[in-house]
Amino acid sequence: MVYERYSERICGKLEKLNRIYSGMMYEAADALKDLKGFETKEHLRTPPTEGLEPVETGHKWGGEYSNLWLVGSYTVPKELEGKKLFIVPHTDAYETLFFKNGKPDGLFNSKGDYMGIMHSAQLLTSDAAAGETFELAFECYAHHFVADADPYYGYGKDVPSGGNFEKTFDRIDVCVLNETVFRFVFDLDAVLQMAQCLGKDNFLKAKAQTAVEKVFANVIQYPALATSEEIESSLKLCLEYLVPCLEKAGSDMSRGEVAIIGHSHMDTAWLWPVNETIRKCARTYSNVCKLMEQYPDYMFVQSSALHSDWMRRYYPDIFENIKKYVAMGRYEPNGGVWVECDCNITSGELMARQFMYGQHFTRKYFGYTSDSFWLPDTFGYNAAIPQIMLESEVKYFYTTKMGWNDLNEFPYTSFVWKGIDGSSVITHLHNIAIQPNVRDVMYQVSANKNKQSSSAKLLPFGHGDGGGGPTPALLEQAKRVTDVSGLCDVHYSTISDFMKGLEKNRDELPVFSGELYLELHRGTLTQMHDIKRTNRKCEVALHDMDHMN
Repeated sequence: MVYERYSERICGKLEKLNRIYSGMMYEAADALKDLKGFETKEHLRTPPTEGLEPVETGHKWGGEYSNLWLVGSYTVPKELEGKKLFIVPHTDAYETLFFKNGKPDGLFNSKGDYMGIMHSAQLLTSDAAAGETFELAFECYAHHFVADADPYYGYGKDVPSGGNFEKTFDRIDVCVLNETVFRFVFDLDAVLQMAQCLGKDNFLKAKAQTAVEKVFANVIQYPALATSEEIESSLKLCLEYLVPCLEKAGSDMSRGEVAIIGHSHMDTAWLWPVNETIRKCARTYSNVCKLMEQYPDYMFVQSSALHSDWMRRYYPDIFENIKKYVAMGRYEPNGGVWVECDCNITSGELMARQFMYGQHFTRKYFGYTSDSFWLPDTFGYNAAIPQIMLESEVKYFYTTKMGWNDLNEFPYTSFVWKGIDGSSVITHLHNIAIQPNVRDVMYQVSANKNKQSSSAKLLPFGHGDGGGGPTPALLEQAKRVTDVSGLCDVHYSTISDFMKGLEKNRDELPVFSGELYLELHRGTLTQMHDIKRTNRKCEVALHDMDHMN
């Protein structure tokens, strides 16, 4: 016990130190100069060419729903030739869509730090050529007031727009990645979790604890007082202790299987206007494609055919990139429906049309037929769904919410769901995890409630609700947990392949019959009676219009 307490203290200190080192990964080597821009509340789809004025350090901008467009160019100087260059902006924006040579090329946001949360840097070029010029643009969004989502908040009165949306532009850096610091930060992060999260009888835990002690004894603990050469030497020595813990020596299959895939749940309409969701999709999916260029193993699943259609109509360059990666089998347009839809008060006809339009779109534009109904964030599932799914050539169902029950714990992770008419579909419940790190993949194994019938667990990872998806840091975490001896078997998989794996064990899966009732979010469909009445009037109008045609 004394040793364990000692090890915990070391781990805690190194976690804090690792945050300091994470801020040293991107080293500013240059900055964009002669930037021009202008402000607008319009949602432009391409960088502007007119009405631009010089923007200097200290420039004040913002206001609710305001966008600052910044436009400029960058020519690689001789001293940066051959370097891997990144763009790191300091614009004070909440979210930013990045354009390179006129095309969307990823996103930036202010949601956290370098180690997993923030989309903080975008690759400009992996091998800089002296004299090469890039045309760059940034659509910087100031944000908007977000009302509280708690019951009855603001009901019956106008909620004032609050918050500080006044922003100050500083600069946009061109950075070089310090490869040694980068490797150290993510290797140490993984090994620290091994030392803390694995079972006491796991040999990898003991190996990781030993490595952590050696790192603690040799790492420079106050890098601000050290030279770059001293830091480099110290971290390279520490990597010698960390790397053996991450050896790809074959997984221990007896400890379970976790299939991982990138994802970004996207609420089509929640705490922002639908028009803003279009831009959130553009930021997210352009970033997905950008990261697929850099991480060849990376796979991503996107539901809601509507979101793809928005890219087709408003951001055709992003849509063409999506089509390219769909054809490669890495970008999975698998969800079955037009949007992730309510399943409690909609009619069977409306649900059938969700599948009809969703399947029609993915077949027409991607040559793909969805086999999974992807619905992580709907509040309960009526017992007619299996029948409607099978009629739409969809035989797998996926959700998260049943694990959120507030009274009765739902008993299964993987099971066969049988509907009213006897139709049945294979179903899998996922436990929410943003990061594919040691802690979360081992939690997925422990959270599997029916290990006797299936050892497999799915872990979609990435930032959602308002989009974002996986960051480079999350993909670095994924690299460090796949095929590591002493951990569970972690590997990338499409949703379709994962569910097909469950199907091989179908006869051993438990069966659940009837409605999947969620014991949470009660009253969300009925408490705002004016909205409920207006929705019903719209349903009647749609019905009448359909019959008139």
